[in-house]
Amino acid sequence: MIRRAHVGHRRMLFAELGWPTEALAQLCDGQHVLQERHIADHHPTAGRRVIVAEGRAVGRLCVDQTCRPWRIVDIALLPDAQGRGLGGEALRRLLQEASAAGVSVDLHVGHDNPRAQALYRRLGFTDAIGTSATHHRLCWSPSA
Repeated sequence: MIRRAHVGHRRMLFAELGWPTEALAQLCDGQHVLQERHIADHHPTAGRRVIVAEGRAVGRLCVDQTCRPWRIVDIALLPDAQGRGLGGEALRRLLQEASAAGVSVDLHVGHDNPRAQALYRRLGFTDAIGTSATHHRLCWSPSA
């Protein structure tokens, strides 16, 4: 399921390359493998929460709660589950937990993902030190 969510997102990003379907599929699969390897290597203690809608798994929220601030490592939804408020609902639950624990939460979001950036800002995330050439670093604080 996570592979399909990652591949769906990457396929949209890379579609403008005009590559043949098979080459695009290989590229997207490779990107998914690299994403999962990055999580395993850099966030081995991150927990994975399944996002469920109408009785079926439609996504994953990957969060490292062993560090301060808590780090949202990845959130991925199947393409047909996007735009339905499911990601926002999962994030609001996480932020409620963080607020109860008195812990901030941070994340990195691609410059090429304005929909996600808008969602995070609506939830109260603000710019933080650590923005790179490809990703914004955003932080949420329970006092916000």
